[in-house]
Amino acid sequence: MTGEVLSVLFKGVHYEIIVETVPGTSVTVNMHVIRNQDVTSENGKEKISASNFYVDVEDVKNLDDKEIIALSNAQAWDPETDEYISIAKIEYDLQEEPGDYPVTFSTANGTSIERTIYVKNQPFVKNEKANEAIMAFNFFKTVDEILESQALDTDIKTWANAQGWKLSDENQSIDISVDYDFDPEDVKEGVYKVTFS
Repeated sequence: MTGEVLSVLFKGVHYEIIVETVPGTSVTVNMHVIRNQDVTSENGKEKISASNFYVDVEDVKNLDDKEIIALSNAQAWDPETDEYISIAKIEYDLQEEPGDYPVTFSTANGTSIERTIYVKNQPFVKNEKANEAIMAFNFFKTVDEILESQALDTDIKTWANAQGWKLSDENQSIDISVDYDFDPEDVKEGVYKVTFS
C-alpha cells in the first residue's frame, strides 16, 4: 500500500494509525474499431493488410522495420491457403518531430498497402504522490483482429503502446491493468474507451 501517515495515536494496548492512500494513476485512450481494409493483388493470389498507428516522438529513433511491422500489424497471405507471405519491403521517411508520415508495406511480388504513422509529442499522466507515470496512445484495430486475439488484455497494451514507470527511476517499469466496457465477442465498428491503470 502506498500512502501518507496522517496520525499515530497510542490507545493503551494498541496504536491507531490513519493512512491516506494514494489514488492510482490512469489514462484513457480511444480504440478505433475499423472495418477490414485488405488489399488484394491483381491476380488475386495475395492479400495484404496493415493499420495506422501512433508513436511518441521520443521513440522514433528506436523504431526499426520489425517494430513498424508489429505496431501496424502488417501481414500478407495467400487467400486460398491462408499461408503467410513475407513483407519484403517497407518504405517510410520518419522524422523525429510531430507529423503524419506515410508507410508502405510490399510483398516480393509487389502487392502493397499504404498506411500512416502518427508521430505525436504524447503527454503522460504523472502521479507525484504515488511516484509513478503512465502513458498510452489511441489506436486502430479491425473487428477481426480483436476477435482473433488470444490474450486480448496483453494485445491491447501492446496496440496502445501502454507503459508505466516510476518517476524516480524511468527504467523501473510498473505493472498496468487494462479496463474496457465492450464485449470482445460482439465488438462492432466504432470508438471505444480503454483505460490503463
